[in-house]
Amino acid sequence: MAAQTLDERINSLSSLVDELSQDQEKYEPLVTLVDSVPNLLKLDQILSSFKKKSRDLKEQLKANKALIKATKDNLNTYEDRAKRELEMATIKRDKENRILGTRLGNVENSFKQLSIDNQVVLKTLEIQIKEEVCGVVQHVEDELTEQQKDFKAKLATNQEEIKKYKARLLETSKKAAEELKQYEEVHGARIQKMQKEGKGNDPNQAKGRENMKNWLVQEVTTRLENAVQQCHIKYEQRFKSLNLKYNEELLSLRAEVEQVRDSILNKGVKPAERPETQLEFNNENARRLINHVAAFSASSLDNLLEIAMTIAENIEEIGNSQSEAEEILAFKENIKGLKESLANLETRIDADLYNIQESLRKAGISAKEFAKPNEKVREEIAKTQRLMKEGDLNKANIKNKVGKVGEEISEIEKRMFTLARQKGLSIREEESPPAAVQPQNKQNKNEEEEDSVDMGSSDEESSVKISSSEDISSEEDLD
Repeated sequence: MAAQTLDERINSLSSLVDELSQDQEKYEPLVTLVDSVPNLLKLDQILSSFKKKSRDLKEQLKANKALIKATKDNLNTYEDRAKRELEMATIKRDKENRILGTRLGNVENSFKQLSIDNQVVLKTLEIQIKEEVCGVVQHVEDELTEQQKDFKAKLATNQEEIKKYKARLLETSKKAAEELKQYEEVHGARIQKMQKEGKGNDPNQAKGRENMKNWLVQEVTTRLENAVQQCHIKYEQRFKSLNLKYNEELLSLRAEVEQVRDSILNKGVKPAERPETQLEFNNENARRLINHVAAFSASSLDNLLEIAMTIAENIEEIGNSQSEAEEILAFKENIKGLKESLANLETRIDADLYNIQESLRKAGISAKEFAKPNEKVREEIAKTQRLMKEGDLNKANIKNKVGKVGEEISEIEKRMFTLARQKGLSIREEESPPAAVQPQNKQNKNEEEEDSVDMGSSDEESSVKISSSEDISSEEDLD
């Protein structure tokens, strides 16, 4: 019991000590407050400040709690939202890609269709131009053929008239022979006496060994043959002139066709940039021009030379009478036309040769762009080179031929003026530019090198060739 009482007293004392210590701690702020009595007057302000800061801190704490809650919610839903946004972005991108692919396909189809339409339009234009030009060429050919037929018909009519005139002359000569026979019967003794005395029946006494009958028949026959020969010569000259004009017109028309075709190919649809395509294009153009020069220009030179030689022969055969001498004036116009034709032909030949060299140069450049030219390309190049050599179409040779024709025409013109002066005709010599260049004795080495340019080929060769057998008519029609 005593122990229990002691414990209670000890516990009571410890409780009292604890209370005292708590009271000490409780009243320590008051002691501190008493120590800071000078600052007691500012307690209201400090309290108000503490309250305000407390409210601000509470508001900030509330906002921070809301922000923390929102952040937690965002963190919890971030993965789902990211997946949804990624799926939506993927769907949108796929949709846009499909739309873009469709649009690109439409653009590509539009370009393809535009290219096809351009090719169709180009082909249509080319066909229309070819049809129109062929129609023009055919019209010109028909007109020239019709003119030739009319000329042949007129010639046939003239020949018939000449035959009738010859028949009348023969009939008249027969009548004259009968009259002469009657005259000889009546005056036979007188005629024999004159023959014994050495006097002939020739009025000019130039053929005393022939009687009047033989002289008259011979004179009529000679004049008739001369008239027929003159008709034949004039017809031949006219025929060759028409043939030359026909070839010139045909050459001009075909050249215009090719120029239109080249302008369409160069401006409408340009050839592909591949070397092999450019090689074929330029090689075909070169062959076409070579055929032009070989088929038309060379034959035109031959025709000009033939006409010049015919004029020269006619000038030599002109007699001494005044009527025949006046024909020289007509020859002057013919020679002037020959010089103009030769000048035009020379201009066309120069242009064609330049275009040939340009096409060969481009073809050579395209051929060199091949890394490994195959045998077919080499063979086509060799064909074009052989075509140039066989046609003898280098610039020096062509100019030589043109120069020879020009010299021949100039020589004929000199003979014409000389003959005119001899016959007392006043013909003014007009100064005109030379019809052609002088022939070259030494060929230019650079021009020969230009003809050996490496060039490409094409599988199709130009077919612009007209043989000499396709002229308007042969000389056999003159008989």
